[in-house]
Amino acid sequence: MAARRGRSAASGKDGRTVVLSSHLLSETELVCDNVAVLSRGKLIVQGSIQELLRQHDGFRLSTTDDAKARAALADMNWVQHVEHQDGGLMVTAPPSRAWEISRALAQRDVYVNELMPVHRSLEEFFMEITGTDPNTGREKS
Repeated sequence: MAARRGRSAASGKDGRTVVLSSHLLSETELVCDNVAVLSRGKLIVQGSIQELLRQHDGFRLSTTDDAKARAALADMNWVQHVEHQDGGLMVTAPPSRAWEISRALAQRDVYVNELMPVHRSLEEFFMEITGTDPNTGREKS
């Protein structure tokens, strides 16, 4: 795989387009600038890997009252998704707005214990947009 990575990078620098079809998404993320995600023969999403993954960046959030925090986050139209995960909240929202989350929660007497940026990998992004269970590799029902 390392040899393919080197050849692909070198070819791309010459102004050529290299088409790589792979299920090895961690390698794809290292080699490619753009990606088209297919699922069951249909194009799901296409674009720059950096832009696609940035849209799904977020935060791991732990507060003094996660239930109240989740309700407050639901009121913010720019927060895309909130779910309970591993004793905290996973929040999909623009990283540049972290300070707004902290401020809004404090205004509701909910205080932040942890607010850590989370950057999803291409594989995590694929699992999310295709509805695939990462444990089984099968479509979630």
